[in-house]
Amino acid sequence: MSQKFQNDLQNLELPYTTELGSGSKTLLITFAGISGAVGLYPFEFFKITKGFDIDKIFIRDLEQSWYHKGMKDISNSIEDSAKYLKSIIKANKYKKVVCLGNSMGGYAAILIGNLIKADIVLSFSPQTFLDEKNREKYKDNRWQEQIAALPKNIDEKYLDLSKLLRPNKTKINIYYSLQERIDVEHVNKIKNLKNVN
Repeated sequence: MSQKFQNDLQNLELPYTTELGSGSKTLLITFAGISGAVGLYPFEFFKITKGFDIDKIFIRDLEQSWYHKGMKDISNSIEDSAKYLKSIIKANKYKKVVCLGNSMGGYAAILIGNLIKADIVLSFSPQTFLDEKNREKYKDNRWQEQIAALPKNIDEKYLDLSKLLRPNKTKINIYYSLQERIDVEHVNKIKNLKNVN
């Protein structure tokens, strides 16, 4: 892990940081959760990956909008972010792309991973719906301020991932606690899809 990448990970104001160009044919794209972390501090997480032959991108959603407002100075929407990431994948000729995230980042890993046709998604306790109907039905009243600030023109299939996801090459692995009722409800919405494990 380069010194620049380490320093960038510790700067909570940076929307993203990269460590590309190692010659690796594998790319790990990590999406931070609502606090800007991935379940543990990003620096500690990437320390774990130190021995892996991979290139890395770490993305924070500074707007706390489940990535729907894009990546600061790069994109304005989730689709634009996916396009940008596809251009990196194509330019570096990656053969394997892994998306990873926790909570809000887990949602982004599933959604953007699907849009860019990642090989594998590793998602920890993700949200799989943000729409008012499902949030009321499953009594999920977390992050009301952030949910209220979401853009009003989000495509409905992005607000309920069960409407978006169809079996494709992307293998989605979800990890969650059976003790957390709301996490279970979110996972239950998509767990019966063929490519979800």
